[in-house]
Amino acid sequence: RSPLLAAMRLQLAEDKVTKAPPEYGSFCQHVKDSGFDPKRLPFAEVSEVPRERKAPEALREPVVVEARGNWRPKKWSMAFWSYESGDDACRCLRRYPPYREDATRPPPVGPARPLSTSVGDFAKYVGVLRDLDPACSEEQYVAFPRYFVGGWSPFAAPSGEGRALWEEDLRSGRQLWAPPGVKDLTERWVKMFCQGMNIDWKEALACMDRVQMGPAGAVTRLHSDRACAHAWYGQIQGKRAFVLLPPSEAGNLYAEGADESADSDAEHMHGFHDFGREGGGGESDGAGDAAVSGILRAEVRA
Repeated sequence: RSPLLAAMRLQLAEDKVTKAPPEYGSFCQHVKDSGFDPKRLPFAEVSEVPRERKAPEALREPVVVEARGNWRPKKWSMAFWSYESGDDACRCLRRYPPYREDATRPPPVGPARPLSTSVGDFAKYVGVLRDLDPACSEEQYVAFPRYFVGGWSPFAAPSGEGRALWEEDLRSGRQLWAPPGVKDLTERWVKMFCQGMNIDWKEALACMDRVQMGPAGAVTRLHSDRACAHAWYGQIQGKRAFVLLPPSEAGNLYAEGADESADSDAEHMHGFHDFGREGGGGESDGAGDAAVSGILRAEVRA
């Protein structure tokens, strides 16, 4: 049983949602047609992201960096966070990242409002979907909706296991988590900004490192990170596919501001609506691989 899943179903009923959002429907159709073969995505050309042992000196394109055997975050499974931070509050959304117009969308797709929950309850919900809807059936979306936690930072709290792990990485020069070869200048820039604003630089920096969690089938919509920020993603559990559009497609896209009140640091990109996935990484096919595009996005999926 999952109290969170019951709350999700109640929210969908209140909002008169009877249909899956288009990005999930497109994902389900692609899985049905091709078993989710990235090379058969509905684009004119699909090429693989290069794989390297370390990030190149001059990063001019996305790259997947091979996992290190001693990579610290490798043990941060959903069970780990449920045990260490199960009572921590987080917000989950069924359409991520959130866009301003989500709150006013009419049925049958309906509005998309965030739900407040705990890390432990979210982990239980993911387990229920893994057992009852492993095939990601579009027809069963209302019974088994896909919600996503995208903005949770267990490292921002002044105490706890997450902060202790973060402090250890900070003392290492932020090299315990980052893929080999990554030069992370975030700390320097955050210190410069915080000194002028009289803000605790450690608290500001820790908030930038996040853990993202979602069930199988959770889809991240087409977007770009604000201010063209670079990021790296470390895959901890499960799999995640990144679909990136080249600069030559810029003329086919335009940006619209994100929902400032929700857990997002991305801008909504209009243009290709058939299949929206995370923008800013590469393709990761196993726990421990890191997609480099530094901001940490530690990804945990069932």
